[in-house]
Amino acid sequence: MVFQNRKQAAEQLAALLQEYKNSNAMVLGIPRGGIEIGYYLASALNAAFSVIISKRLAYPGHEEYDFGALCEDEIAYIRGKKHEVSDDLIRKIMQKSQEEISHSVKYFRKGAALPKLKGRTVIITDDAMATGVTLVPAIRLCRRLEAAKIVVAVPVAVKAFDKNIKEADEVRILHQAESLKSLKSASQSFRKLNDEEALTFLSNYPISLS
Repeated sequence: MVFQNRKQAAEQLAALLQEYKNSNAMVLGIPRGGIEIGYYLASALNAAFSVIISKRLAYPGHEEYDFGALCEDEIAYIRGKKHEVSDDLIRKIMQKSQEEISHSVKYFRKGAALPKLKGRTVIITDDAMATGVTLVPAIRLCRRLEAAKIVVAVPVAVKAFDKNIKEADEVRILHQAESLKSLKSASQSFRKLNDEEALTFLSNYPISLS
């Protein structure tokens, strides 16, 4: 399966989630591609829409590898080190990531807290899921904020994604790729967004974020 663009991918994904249409669900997109997916997904489901910030913790000089992810509210997921990196360097990486997350919260949500999630169905989305590492702390944050149900929904994912993604109540995937190469092939038409373009999707969304 090859998607024409994120809009097509999101609309097809929405077809898998029709039971949540008009249900007061909250769609949370992970920047940047997840914001575009989230915009079209929330539109199709008549759901509220906002952004949740989560970043990979990558090794310096080996950015293709990570040892976990950090989400807003300092929710960290550490999955083990593959390279020799000191604890001091890891602390510095996490501190830098926290600063970037704080900046993103100010940029995308004007510094506001996440909308009320207690008692709601929350659908967390991104445009693709290679390992899913950034989704794990996002799931845990939504659980801490007492979401009634947490659904991870992505158009394409590598089959061997992080097992902790299953901490979500449901995982909905349109296309499961055998490898990272085939994942990139399926999502090759997803052009890179900058922050300004991603913010436009949030700013133009017609339904209240609360």
